[in-house]
Amino acid sequence: MAALGIDTSCYTTSVALSQDGEVAADLRKKLEVEDGGLGLRQSQALYMHIRNLPDMMEEAFTVARRDGIKVDSVAVSAWPRRVEGSYMPVFNAGRSVASAVASSLGLNLVEVSHQEGHIAACAPEAGLSPGDTFLAVHMSGGTTEVMEVLWGEGEMGIDVVAATTDISAGQMIDRVGAALKLPFPAGPALEVLALRGEGMSFRIPSSVQGGRMSFSGPCEAAIRGVRAGEDPSCVARAVLDCIIKSVSSAVIGASEGTGIRTVLMVGGVASNERIRQGLIKKLDAQGIEVLFGMAGLSSDNAVGVSYLGELWV
Repeated sequence: MAALGIDTSCYTTSVALSQDGEVAADLRKKLEVEDGGLGLRQSQALYMHIRNLPDMMEEAFTVARRDGIKVDSVAVSAWPRRVEGSYMPVFNAGRSVASAVASSLGLNLVEVSHQEGHIAACAPEAGLSPGDTFLAVHMSGGTTEVMEVLWGEGEMGIDVVAATTDISAGQMIDRVGAALKLPFPAGPALEVLALRGEGMSFRIPSSVQGGRMSFSGPCEAAIRGVRAGEDPSCVARAVLDCIIKSVSSAVIGASEGTGIRTVLMVGGVASNERIRQGLIKKLDAQGIEVLFGMAGLSSDNAVGVSYLGELWV
């Protein structure tokens, strides 16, 4: 089986081609955000996806022709999450192109959620496969959730057991990054900055109650620290450590409630090496196995979408 995957998230246009679970093409183009900005309006992002997709689709089909790959299905991220009312206009760009290509070429059309794509991108490398039940943490610019996942043969059962009540971990990073005048998205630059921090002269609180995480208060505390002249590297480190503490606490609670002792970390924030090592340290001490995919497959991509296109035809 071979599938073409398309994902049009808020900040990246992604097209992937996979055959028998192996990646043949992984194409991505970051959407342009003005310096000092905190993101894009949906209309701006939608226009950029429409502009990016034709050349990226042509490149993917060029790879297919070159390598003799016969595409059987087109898979696309149609919604942010597979729940009623989950909708963002940006996903209509990929959905329209996928539908047109599948219809014109007589291919199967497989619609998945952006979240399912994230899980499927990282799960195989972590040793997980259809039939497995595990916890997953989706940490990104729009979502921070702990989920119980049952990866079925033709669907992915997802039950959210812990989540943020306000902003996501990724939004916290970007807002503090803007206060520190870092480029958007701020994750990579904040991680580099945090490595320079020595000691813990500046701290911010974490806020977790049961399955409810809050990052708005810690975010404001970090921004106040920036305005008060705190060492930027110490602020950066405090932000990452707050995320580690909050997420690990939520995962421990979810593990106790479900009895599941394996957790997969996905999403752009999960590519941060300090956060990875911090979560491993805290959760391993509680007997919880922490799994990651490659850092490059944690951020937005269409690889997981194409995998699901092969599996869920």
